[in-house]
Amino acid sequence: MLRNLIWLVYTIITGCLGVGVTSLLCVKGGLNAYWGIFFVALYALFAAGGISLLCQGMSAIMPFVQKNRSLFVVLEATLAITFVVVGLLFRMEGVASANQGAIYYDMAKMTMGQDIPLVVHGAVYLYLQLLHGAFAIFGNHFAVGIWIQIILQMAALMIVFFTIRKLAGAMAALVSLGFGMCAPYMVGNSLMLSPEMLYFFLLVAAVSLIIKVYSRNLKPLLFLPMGAMIALFCYLDVSGLLLLIPAFVMISCCHETTKSVQKVKAVIFILVGVCFGFFFCILGDAFFSGASLMKVAGAWFQLYHPQGFRVPVVVEAQGVGSSNIVLLGFMIFGIFSFWQNPEEERMTICVLTAGVIILIASFGIFTNEMSGSFILYVTFIVLAGVGVGQCFTLRPGQSVKADELLGEEWDSMEEKHTTAEKLFPEEDSEKEDSMEKVQSGKEMPFQEITTFSEENFEEKDSIENSNSGEMLAGVITASNVITPNERKKRSKKKEVGKMREIILDFDDEKAVKYIQNPLPLPKKHVKRVLEYSKDISYADEDFDHDITAGDDYDI
Repeated sequence: MLRNLIWLVYTIITGCLGVGVTSLLCVKGGLNAYWGIFFVALYALFAAGGISLLCQGMSAIMPFVQKNRSLFVVLEATLAITFVVVGLLFRMEGVASANQGAIYYDMAKMTMGQDIPLVVHGAVYLYLQLLHGAFAIFGNHFAVGIWIQIILQMAALMIVFFTIRKLAGAMAALVSLGFGMCAPYMVGNSLMLSPEMLYFFLLVAAVSLIIKVYSRNLKPLLFLPMGAMIALFCYLDVSGLLLLIPAFVMISCCHETTKSVQKVKAVIFILVGVCFGFFFCILGDAFFSGASLMKVAGAWFQLYHPQGFRVPVVVEAQGVGSSNIVLLGFMIFGIFSFWQNPEEERMTICVLTAGVIILIASFGIFTNEMSGSFILYVTFIVLAGVGVGQCFTLRPGQSVKADELLGEEWDSMEEKHTTAEKLFPEEDSEKEDSMEKVQSGKEMPFQEITTFSEENFEEKDSIENSNSGEMLAGVITASNVITPNERKKRSKKKEVGKMREIILDFDDEKAVKYIQNPLPLPKKHVKRVLEYSKDISYADEDFDHDITAGDDYDI
């Protein structure tokens, strides 16, 4: 049910964007706006057909990928480095032409008798402190601020690349990195002084930390510091509420075997950490600024209070570039590739993030300093990458043939098998007879394997520590074999220990009959006592005899 809702929300967002962009392009080209719906539907139809053919051929493509894995790793690294270098060149080219009339430069530069003004927006104040420190070290050069923007954005994009690669694969990570490094919108934002880059870097680092650490452990106490961290980001900007999405998704999806009580406790601890963390952030602000606690809290809520519903996105025809059209086309792929393997889809976090950003922007909660459009665009980049990456995954019912996957190794194995048939024809015929009996139902092979019991585990240790002949005779005993009648009596299988127990499926009449051990067993040890044939008296037991004067034997 949740996956269907996620897919519906993603389809609505992508469809609205597609219709809006194509309608504006049609108007710009002299056509009526409603032709945009037709072109979007036509493209979606072709995309669905292409994705269907690609998904059906994945079972034939995957063997080649598996056999040449090292080659694809080198190719992936080459493309990633190429995207980074090209993105860096684009940004270096635009440093000289960057707009130097930014208000943040005037507020943060080093000037005699001028301090950084106190601002209510936490992210803006933190960004001004960063710029002020950089100007104190390198001088009041506008290019210093621009390079800080570039470094922050590219570092954040690399964190996004490795996070997506871990969750959705290399293809999704490369597509996201390519758009993030080379898209004109991303390059333009890196050449403007804005607190969005600093907050974007911190937000991405926090998301990566949540996914890496809290997806493995579900101890409720560990979620208290997570709640405190989310409260700090909320204090800096209301966009920090977006961190609750990966936190809740990690709890619900990555810990499916955990009890519901543990999940509820984790959610409660997160919310408690958020409340206490936010209170201490307001308290710290009041302490350092000298204002009252109520005044600081009132200023924060006044900054982010809703201003009524409004349309959050306005697209202009001249702002629709070729990169955004390609981005939208890749996002449409995700509508159909979502069902390639819905049990392992990786779009939930980004879809919920995009929906929450649009909802917050609709009520005018974002500020002018950080409108949320940049984070929304990055979310669309990630969705486009994941949508393309899911096209190259196997469906749950698809499998790769062993001969296609092994290639030459499989052929050599077949040659060895045919050689063995020629050398040992009798053994091969016996194997064929046994296989025919198994297929006809006359003989049943091993059917099920469960865990060893403690008794069998102790028995196995005693067998290994015993003599070699007894060990060969007692490897499989009657206590290891469970008949179907005994299995029916066991309604529930209880795992005891970590060893494994052999369960055979056969009738009682056709039970295994063990032969007598043909190997010689070691003889039983007989205790022996050392005895002498001559009795010596106690007086004769002293061998220290006196030596006469003429006895020179010892010389």
